[in-house]
Amino acid sequence: MDGSECSRRAWEHAVFWADAANSKTQALYIHEPLRPARLDIDQETVLKNLHRQAAGRIREQIGPKAPLLVKQGKAEIAIIKTAEESGAGFIIMGTHGRHVLDRAFLGSVAEDVIRHSTIPVLTTKSKFSSVNSILVPVNFTPYAKAAAHLAFQMAQVTKADVSLLHVLSRWSRLNEASDQFDDLILGLPRELTQGINIQRLAQIGNPVETIIEESLHYDLIVLSAHRKKLLKEYILGSTAERTLRYCPVPILAVPWYERRRPQLLKRPGARAQKI
Repeated sequence: MDGSECSRRAWEHAVFWADAANSKTQALYIHEPLRPARLDIDQETVLKNLHRQAAGRIREQIGPKAPLLVKQGKAEIAIIKTAEESGAGFIIMGTHGRHVLDRAFLGSVAEDVIRHSTIPVLTTKSKFSSVNSILVPVNFTPYAKAAAHLAFQMAQVTKADVSLLHVLSRWSRLNEASDQFDDLILGLPRELTQGINIQRLAQIGNPVETIIEESLHYDLIVLSAHRKKLLKEYILGSTAERTLRYCPVPILAVPWYERRRPQLLKRPGARAQKI
């Protein structure tokens, strides 16, 4: 958090999910080191003043009793390290939603956290209202199935409806998709799907455009943040990256694990066609 309006929105989401999962929240403020323009600047004093001012703004947002941790360092590194060391179920970040031609439309820090975090990351550009419906884009790969697993965990604690969306390259593959939907749902633990209203949606078109258009009818998107290694750097898959940048709806980005399934909660143009 940084005391801005977008961090206040993130805190609203955090409080909701903590209450729903009977868990705890931890507010975190990261202050990156200053680079003083003049050698006579007392950097330590400046930092202390900035810490105090930021903590005051954040305290007004989260209330007097909520835990607030203040750290110094490179933001994305400190956020991930703190979340991992504390055993956090997920990270929630508000994003500014700035210029569409700049990656800051998502926010460079949020994008870096999503790219490197081993913990699911929820980003939001909007105020919290409710979570009655969840959209899960799937391509039936193992990493998409991991995202679906988390989505049903969240649905169980909120009693939200879940819609699985698959974007087809051609309608001739509709029957194949129907079988894959069945396999995905039947492959999930019964306790996750029991009592949940599940819809299966198929649409032909551009995956990113279709997901974003369909997302406008939902309260939350759960999306696999499948990462590929390019030289020494990890990059997100193009569909995940572009959806995260431009979708106005809160998105939970689920990292893909080779050896373990992500565990979010500590307790157990045309509309798409239903199939």
